[in-house]
Amino acid sequence: MNVIGAFDRGRVVTLEPRPNSVLIMVTSMNSEFPTPNSKWDSVLKIKFDDVENGFGLKDKRYKPMTELDAHNILDFVITNIDKDIFVSCDAGLSRSPAIVVALEQIFNSRDVSDRYPHYNRYVKNKIRDVWFKRVWNGKDNM
Repeated sequence: MNVIGAFDRGRVVTLEPRPNSVLIMVTSMNSEFPTPNSKWDSVLKIKFDDVENGFGLKDKRYKPMTELDAHNILDFVITNIDKDIFVSCDAGLSRSPAIVVALEQIFNSRDVSDRYPHYNRYVKNKIRDVWFKRVWNGKDNM
């Protein structure tokens, strides 16, 4: 699997997809998704807010990433394991880099966290934890 990187919402609108590539789009609960190029093989759209430990997790105005969100991302990646994976979020600084960091660790055994100094650790850990539960329990035993 080839994880290309994290992009902001403005860049993803103008980005010309490579052949055989897919896009994971994340936006906040109160935002609309931008309209990406129609040439992506597939696009996964997920809404959750950019909250982390100590900020917003217990505040009912925000929706943090859930286990279901992490499952949906992992299912999408596994389904598209032979494609290039692009990830975007509103600013391209926190949530999408966290997804990139998690996917690189899980599927490519690479630590790319130094490329993304502000990645959302809660999001990365949620994806990683769901992956470990799948490996330990088996996907069908969730």
